[in-house]
Order: sequence, then structure tokens, then C-alpha cells
Amino acid sequence: MKIIKNVYLYRDSHLPEQGWLQSCFRCYTITSRLYSFKTIENKKKIYQFKIYMCPSCQKKIKNDDDEYNKFSNRANKYIDGNY
Repeated sequence: MKIIKNVYLYRDSHLPEQGWLQSCFRCYTITSRLYSFKTIENKKKIYQFKIYMCPSCQKKIKNDDDEYNKFSNRANKYIDGNY
């Protein structure tokens, strides 16, 4: 049986790491909204990457392919460098 591990991504801020409010990954606005970015599966674990993102930024990446590509590249670089 594989273990599901949720990984939450956000920008550094003055907020506690374990809190439910964090800085938006794109614009640093304080938010509680999560965006399910991607899932990676290996032999032992399933990683679900969830990114804190304010509603305004979610709307921007949903409606604009260029903005989504910029966001996706930045998030993938962060994930590849840290996980």
C-alpha cells in the first residue's frame, strides 16, 4: 500500500509554517486557498503538490496560457530543486 504525502508550497512570510494562512506562490498575498498542481507517484509514495494561491492568481493562470506556462515552469523548478 502506497503512502499519500501532501506537499504544500507557498512563499516565505511572517506567518507560521503550520498555519492555514500562507503567502500566495505568485504574488505573496495572504490566502487560505489551495491549487492542486500535480501528483507524482513512485514505488513507495504518492506526492500530491498543493500550492497556496489567491483567487486572483488562480483566475489569471486559468484564463491566460502564457501566465499558466510561467507559473508551471516556476513551480516545477521549485519542486525539482527541493523534492
